[in-house]
Amino acid sequence: MRRTALACVVLLLTALLPAACVGSGAPTSVPRQDSSSANASAATILAPCGPAPSDWPAEKAAGLEAACHPTLPPLTGTPIPWLDSPYTGPQIAPSPSVDLESVYGPCDLSQVQLAFEGWDTKDVLGSVGWVVARTTGARACLLHGLATTELLDSGGTVLSTGMQGDGPLGPALLQPQLAPPDAAPTDGPLGPQFIPGYGYEAVRVSGFCGLASPAATLRVTLEGQTPAMLTVPPLPASGCSAGGNAVLDWPFLSAQSPQPKILPPSWLFTQAEFPAQATVGQAMHFTVALQNHADLPVSLDPCPIYTLRYALIDAGGREVGETALEYTLNCAGFKQIGPQSTLGFEMQLNVPADTPLGDSLVVWWWLGTSDYTAAPPMIKQPILLVAAKS
Repeated sequence: MRRTALACVVLLLTALLPAACVGSGAPTSVPRQDSSSANASAATILAPCGPAPSDWPAEKAAGLEAACHPTLPPLTGTPIPWLDSPYTGPQIAPSPSVDLESVYGPCDLSQVQLAFEGWDTKDVLGSVGWVVARTTGARACLLHGLATTELLDSGGTVLSTGMQGDGPLGPALLQPQLAPPDAAPTDGPLGPQFIPGYGYEAVRVSGFCGLASPAATLRVTLEGQTPAMLTVPPLPASGCSAGGNAVLDWPFLSAQSPQPKILPPSWLFTQAEFPAQATVGQAMHFTVALQNHADLPVSLDPCPIYTLRYALIDAGGREVGETALEYTLNCAGFKQIGPQSTLGFEMQLNVPADTPLGDSLVVWWWLGTSDYTAAPPMIKQPILLVAAKS
């Protein structure tokens, strides 16, 4: 087991400050992950409120906001027993991201063709259609920025010009030698399933119902180019209930690969339940729940590494003896955590027998090795230290 002396990290504490909760005040249960083991039934809890790290995928960050509640129900079920399985391998660093700008040049906009695919009627705020871009050039390229999108009626009159929606700014990576698109992206567990190589601009239209001259065309203009006149099907009636007349559009986005079938452990949310006090010279037990709020399973094969980090706060309020312990999670009987499910794990920290009784304990827990956090760490500060009963 590797023990690493660590300095106090202010950024770690800052990342754990609670954020304003958004969502229902009435918590909703997370379905349990069934198990054949009597000692491994899952806990039913919710994710904590907190800021998402900047490198999280957008869907995971949105899941944190959706799962944020003002109160948390207590842990239920029997957690998977703790296993004293120290990790002695190398430090695990995140995979480096590819800087698309350094690999691909901008698209020649005169070689970008646009087509309309849609409408999707599942959005409660209007009808969503897709402007799909492809390059007719011989090389892969990046499509930057936002097109100007206008909705025209059957007589050519402009009904509305699109306003930019919030979200990623792209760019979209276009691949050469692709056939013209023939369908809108289908709904996947992580959102619209983009076909790699195409660029997709979402356009949401609300209202414009009952017009004598109905909406018939989207006029889409890339910077400095001749507008593309894209015929659109009649607007679905479902878009009329949104109220008001508006067009909202987003920058072109793309996918470099199809959506995965199973997610890595970095998609998990963690929630820890610590005791109010710990006994000097004895093991302190607590429970960690790993929560999967996605609609895909999360892999536990191989079992992830986690870090248990602790420090003492002396009578003067100073942090001393900060130590990090690394373990392998006891998940040999579980290859994955199912969609919308949670697994609870028992944890243990041996409180040194020579710890002064005037001190208190602060504990961190996270997935990943001591120098890399794969998921937000949980913190309890302070835990009162008491003497063993004689």
